Amino acid sequence: MRGGTGWLADWLTAEKNGAERWRNAIGIIIDGRVGAPTLVNSLIDKGVSKRVIVVPRPSDVADACSMLEQAVNDHGLTHFGQPLLDEAVGHAKHRKIGDGFGYEPSMENIDVSPVEAVALAYWNVKTSKRHPGRRAKAVAF
Repeated sequence: MRGGTGWLADWLTAEKNGAERWRNAIGIIIDGRVGAPTLVNSLIDKGVSKRVIVVPRPSDVADACSMLEQAVNDHGLTHFGQPLLDEAVGHAKHRKIGDGFGYEPSMENIDVSPVEAVALAYWNVKTSKRHPGRRAKAVAF
Protein backbone atom coordinates (compact mmCIF):
# COMPACT_ATOMS: atom_id res chain seq x y z
CA MET A 1 0.00 0.00 0.00
CA ARG A 2 3.00 2.27 -0.54
CA GLY A 3 0.97 4.29 -3.05
CA GLY A 4 -1.83 4.96 -0.57
CA THR A 5 -5.37 3.60 -0.66
CA GLY A 6 -7.16 6.19 -2.81
CA TRP A 7 -6.72 4.15 -5.97
CA LEU A 8 -8.29 1.13 -4.27
CA ALA A 9 -11.35 3.08 -3.15
CA ASP A 10 -11.70 4.40 -6.70
CA TRP A 11 -11.42 0.88 -8.15
CA LEU A 12 -13.96 -0.61 -5.73
CA THR A 13 -16.47 2.16 -6.45
CA ALA A 14 -15.97 2.21 -10.23
CA GLU A 15 -18.67 0.70 -12.39
CA LYS A 16 -18.24 -2.70 -13.97
CA ASN A 17 -21.06 -4.41 -15.86
CA GLY A 18 -23.50 -1.64 -14.92
CA ALA A 19 -22.88 -1.56 -11.16
CA GLU A 20 -20.19 -0.39 -8.80
CA ARG A 21 -17.81 -3.28 -8.05
CA TRP A 22 -18.56 -3.29 -4.32
CA ARG A 23 -22.26 -3.95 -4.96
CA ASN A 24 -21.42 -7.39 -6.40
CA ALA A 25 -19.30 -8.44 -3.42
CA ILE A 26 -20.37 -10.22 -0.26
CA GLY A 27 -17.93 -8.01 1.56
CA ILE A 28 -14.80 -5.92 1.47
CA ILE A 29 -12.38 -7.23 4.06
CA ILE A 30 -9.82 -4.67 5.20
CA ASP A 31 -7.11 -6.12 7.42
CA GLY A 32 -4.11 -4.36 8.86
CA ARG A 33 -3.46 -1.17 10.70
CA VAL A 34 -1.56 0.86 8.12
CA GLY A 35 -4.06 2.64 5.91
CA ALA A 36 -7.09 0.63 7.05
CA PRO A 37 -9.00 3.50 8.74
CA THR A 38 -8.25 5.79 5.80
CA LEU A 39 -9.55 3.22 3.31
CA VAL A 40 -12.67 2.54 5.38
CA ASN A 41 -13.47 6.25 5.60
CA SER A 42 -12.77 6.78 1.92
CA LEU A 43 -15.11 3.93 0.95
CA ILE A 44 -17.88 5.26 3.19
CA ASP A 45 -17.38 8.76 1.76
CA LYS A 46 -17.80 7.26 -1.73
CA GLY A 47 -21.12 5.68 -0.78
CA VAL A 48 -20.11 2.12 0.10
CA SER A 49 -22.50 0.63 2.64
CA LYS A 50 -20.96 0.10 6.08
CA ARG A 51 -22.58 -3.36 6.09
CA VAL A 52 -20.26 -4.44 3.26
CA ILE A 53 -17.04 -3.28 4.96
CA VAL A 54 -15.53 -5.78 7.40
CA VAL A 55 -12.50 -4.98 9.53
CA PRO A 56 -11.60 -8.33 11.12
CA ARG A 57 -10.51 -8.64 14.72
CA PRO A 58 -7.40 -10.73 15.48
CA SER A 59 -9.66 -13.64 16.48
CA ASP A 60 -11.38 -13.39 13.08
CA VAL A 61 -8.00 -13.61 11.33
CA ALA A 62 -7.13 -16.68 13.40
CA ASP A 63 -10.49 -18.26 12.57
CA ALA A 64 -10.01 -17.46 8.88
CA CYS A 65 -6.57 -19.08 8.74
CA SER A 66 -7.82 -22.16 10.55
CA MET A 67 -10.84 -22.44 8.23
CA LEU A 68 -8.61 -22.11 5.17
CA GLU A 69 -6.26 -24.88 6.26
CA GLN A 70 -9.16 -27.15 7.18
CA ALA A 71 -10.79 -26.60 3.78
CA VAL A 72 -7.51 -27.32 1.97
CA ASN A 73 -6.87 -30.44 4.07
CA ASP A 74 -10.43 -31.68 3.41
CA HIS A 75 -9.98 -31.03 -0.34
CA GLY A 76 -12.90 -28.61 -0.16
CA LEU A 77 -10.90 -25.74 -1.59
CA THR A 78 -8.49 -25.59 -4.48
CA HIS A 79 -6.82 -22.90 -6.51
CA PHE A 80 -5.75 -22.69 -10.10
CA GLY A 81 -2.12 -21.69 -9.82
CA GLN A 82 -1.25 -18.06 -9.19
CA PRO A 83 2.51 -17.44 -8.85
CA LEU A 84 2.28 -14.89 -6.01
CA LEU A 85 -0.09 -17.08 -4.01
CA ASP A 86 2.00 -20.18 -4.74
CA GLU A 87 5.11 -18.43 -3.42
CA ALA A 88 3.29 -17.11 -0.36
CA VAL A 89 1.89 -20.54 0.52
CA GLY A 90 5.29 -22.14 -0.01
CA HIS A 91 6.96 -19.78 2.46
CA ALA A 92 4.20 -19.21 5.03
CA LYS A 93 4.55 -20.44 8.58
CA HIS A 94 2.25 -20.06 11.56
CA ARG A 95 2.47 -17.09 13.89
CA LYS A 96 0.52 -17.04 17.13
CA ILE A 97 -2.62 -14.91 17.33
CA GLY A 98 -4.33 -15.37 20.70
CA ASP A 99 -5.39 -19.02 20.84
CA GLY A 100 -5.04 -19.41 17.06
CA PHE A 101 -2.63 -18.54 14.31
CA GLY A 102 -2.00 -16.34 11.33
CA TYR A 103 0.85 -16.45 8.85
CA GLU A 104 4.31 -14.98 8.66
CA PRO A 105 7.10 -15.53 6.14
CA SER A 106 9.66 -18.25 6.75
CA MET A 107 12.22 -16.22 4.77
CA GLU A 108 13.07 -12.55 4.50
CA ASN A 109 11.64 -10.58 1.54
CA ILE A 110 8.67 -12.95 1.10
CA ASP A 111 5.15 -11.54 1.20
CA VAL A 112 2.64 -13.95 2.72
CA SER A 113 -0.24 -11.46 2.71
CA PRO A 114 -1.84 -13.26 -0.28
CA VAL A 115 -2.41 -16.31 1.96
CA GLU A 116 -4.12 -14.27 4.66
CA ALA A 117 -6.12 -12.42 2.00
CA VAL A 118 -7.42 -15.72 0.63
CA ALA A 119 -8.14 -16.95 4.16
CA LEU A 120 -10.13 -13.79 4.97
CA ALA A 121 -12.04 -13.94 1.68
CA TYR A 122 -12.93 -17.59 2.31
CA TRP A 123 -13.93 -16.80 5.91
CA ASN A 124 -16.16 -13.97 4.74
CA VAL A 125 -17.88 -16.09 2.12
CA LYS A 126 -18.54 -18.81 4.71
CA THR A 127 -19.69 -16.54 7.55
CA SER A 128 -21.41 -13.56 5.90
CA LYS A 129 -25.15 -13.12 6.36
CA ARG A 130 -25.33 -10.72 3.42
CA HIS A 131 -27.62 -12.05 0.68
CA PRO A 132 -27.69 -15.70 1.77
CA GLY A 133 -27.82 -18.08 -1.17
CA ARG A 134 -26.69 -15.44 -3.63
CA ARG A 135 -23.49 -16.15 -5.48
CA ALA A 136 -21.08 -13.27 -5.09
CA LYS A 137 -17.39 -12.60 -4.88
CA ALA A 138 -15.37 -11.74 -1.80
CA VAL A 139 -12.66 -9.13 -2.04
CA ALA A 140 -9.89 -9.12 0.56
CA PHE A 141 -7.09 -6.59 1.03
